[in-house]
Amino acid sequence: MNCAQAEEYLLDAIDERLPADLRRAVDSHLSSCGACATFAAQLHAVDTQLSAALPPGVAPASMAAGVRRQQRADRRTALADSLPDVIHLAGCGIATVLSAALLPIDPQVTLAAGVAVTGFTYAVMAVVRSSLEGVDQPDW
Repeated sequence: MNCAQAEEYLLDAIDERLPADLRRAVDSHLSSCGACATFAAQLHAVDTQLSAALPPGVAPASMAAGVRRQQRADRRTALADSLPDVIHLAGCGIATVLSAALLPIDPQVTLAAGVAVTGFTYAVMAVVRSSLEGVDQPDW
């Protein structure tokens, strides 16, 4: 490990815990490199001073309910956004399976054609959707 890597890992270790093997490698480098050991000590001192000067803020209890409400709304929005895709894939899947079962054509050919058409129409849907997202919608 070189000094630049050690410094980067030391900075990462402020926000998150390093894996044990990486922590041992950093400690090994610090034991043999005075410059990095000094950097680590200075980093620790600054972190300690900042922690003392800036106590963690306490979020109001009312915020938790608002966050949970927003998460539920985000999940509903994500489901609504993905619903056309789910309906498309389900409809194509059902039509393909029924066609394979009922048509007097080799079922493997029917299944392959169904998968190909489903993929093609899904790609067309994605292109149309992305092109419509860039269009300015009027505010009604």
